[in-house]
Amino acid sequence: LANMAASAHSYRSLGCWADHSKGAISGGIRFTNKDDPIAACQAYAVKNNWSVFAVQGEQHDQCFTSKNAGKTYRKYGRSKACTGGKGGNMANSVYMVTKKSHDRKKRDCTDIWCMMTGVGQ
Repeated sequence: LANMAASAHSYRSLGCWADHSKGAISGGIRFTNKDDPIAACQAYAVKNNWSVFAVQGEQHDQCFTSKNAGKTYRKYGRSKACTGGKGGNMANSVYMVTKKSHDRKKRDCTDIWCMMTGVGQ
């Protein structure tokens, strides 16, 4: 189910941000995933209706996300310790969940002609 929910979404980078033992994003490490940590963390955030998530760790496999992550991820300032978009040691690669562009177009289609034909999207 999480994969289906995440498939209707994309994400955009909010950059690399420092972390601290007290955690810039509440809730601590949600899980680790070595295979595809960005997609797994995005799916977890989407499943919980949260809009911001982060990946970090020495192995680049830790997921951090919470309801208020969008308000707190900047708490310790920017960092240059992220690599490959997967964070680093005490550094979060932060992402915002977005709708895929074709989903936005479908929402803008309000008249019956547009809905039936796709013309005017």
